[in-house]
Amino acid sequence: MYSHDSYLDPAAGPQKEIKKQLGLDAKFVIHDALTLDAALNPDFSEIGTDDPKVQVNQRFEVIFPERRPFFLENASIFVMPEQLFFSRRIVNPQYGVKLTGSLGRWSVGALASDDRAPGQVLAQGQVGHGDRAMDGVFRVEREFGHQSHVGLFLGGTALTQGIVIKRKVTLATRTVGDLTSQDSCVTNDEMTNVFTAATAVFQPYSPNSMTLTVTSLNVDKDGNATVEWSDKTVNGGARETGRSTGSTYPLPDGVNTPNTHVILAEGSYTYTPIVSTSFMTTVPLSETFYLRPRRVQTITRVATTCPT
Repeated sequence: MYSHDSYLDPAAGPQKEIKKQLGLDAKFVIHDALTLDAALNPDFSEIGTDDPKVQVNQRFEVIFPERRPFFLENASIFVMPEQLFFSRRIVNPQYGVKLTGSLGRWSVGALASDDRAPGQVLAQGQVGHGDRAMDGVFRVEREFGHQSHVGLFLGGTALTQGIVIKRKVTLATRTVGDLTSQDSCVTNDEMTNVFTAATAVFQPYSPNSMTLTVTSLNVDKDGNATVEWSDKTVNGGARETGRSTGSTYPLPDGVNTPNTHVILAEGSYTYTPIVSTSFMTTVPLSETFYLRPRRVQTITRVATTCPT
């Protein structure tokens, strides 16, 4: 898809914007029984607009008809007496895969797609901004006798949980940095307690797939930061050594003030959506905080007993 737009910006004057986006639509017929449709960056610009409907103070969801070919073709397999699947809820997909067809008396249908719209409506800086939903449905139906059938429908959307877990990663990472920056000397037992507190913040989710790291950085006269000490916990396990002592870390501008010390708190989590596809089986979540020691210039790290 190629678009060339011209518009007037009140502040900057006439502007031009060029967008280029590669798209792909593919269809495969398997043994004259199953049809596999795939779409990458589908272009729905030629689809007609919806007729206006009043959407203010509605007690029920406003239903617009589906006109997009990818979702419309062979959509009858997903039609049931009760509308359990409404494809228009998938607003802005980047990719999608659909398998439909019949095998003897069996009819099957499966669809997996992402949706960028939920993350786009969130403001810049909000948790979940830029995230996408993962949608998946599966339907199987068996015909019996004359016009009798029984079927099974499964469906799900994975976005809300991902946003909540992202927020939990942020809270756990901030807890590690905040508790450490308030101390003047940290022992092994105290560091273990810090990680335990952060893991508790992450509840009710399991700390498996989560790594928390806290590091003390020394910033020299030229603004270069090196590791003084570092600890981490992986999957909620025992404390272990984090970043290598003496290694460098690229602090961003504004944080690398010469002749200072910085507490670096890092958190990462590998999120597995409820609905996974071959395109996206896991989603990496991460957070980073930079804090100044609050009570002393530099926080001492010892094994057992802090000096008095």
